[in-house]
Amino acid sequence: MSAQPVTCAKCRSPLGDLFNAAELRPCPGCAVPTLVEVFPALFRDRVVGAMAETILTVGDAGCFFHPQKKAVVPCEGCGRFLCALCDVELNSQHLCPSCLEIGRKQGRLKSLENHRDLHDRAALLLATLPLLLIWPSVVCSPLALFLVFRHWKEPGDYVRPGKSRFILAGILAGLQVIAWIGFFLYLAIR
Repeated sequence: MSAQPVTCAKCRSPLGDLFNAAELRPCPGCAVPTLVEVFPALFRDRVVGAMAETILTVGDAGCFFHPQKKAVVPCEGCGRFLCALCDVELNSQHLCPSCLEIGRKQGRLKSLENHRDLHDRAALLLATLPLLLIWPSVVCSPLALFLVFRHWKEPGDYVRPGKSRFILAGILAGLQVIAWIGFFLYLAIR
């Protein structure tokens, strides 16, 4: 496989005789001073990496993204043939990187999690913060209980999974709600 010719950035003329010169030389096409430093590997034949499975027989299909590599599966989104490097298996579905990115952007891949809302932390904050100032607990405690009951089955934190924050928030918020109910009943009876 031969190397592509190196061209001028301005006029796209080939710069074949200007390689690795000591000083700037004018481009043959546009006369712009140019310095071209090229690695010797540019002129060597390219060797396919040892880790990839190359196409050995004439009838084998090549990967859409890596034509020199053997295709192992078609993409279920677009039908492109994929090598083992490009195949992304998600929920027993084989996708190419392009279809995976499109599915992520459009929200079609529900099992691909982009972010996680930590409702357990919010519920615990709503249950503990009003303990510093008593009056906000009238509003914050029911909100904390709502978050606990509404988001109980959702996954929690990545680092510390579990329901301990929800349990603590529920207990604190429940005690605050009971205290407010008792306070209002006391005021009504008095």
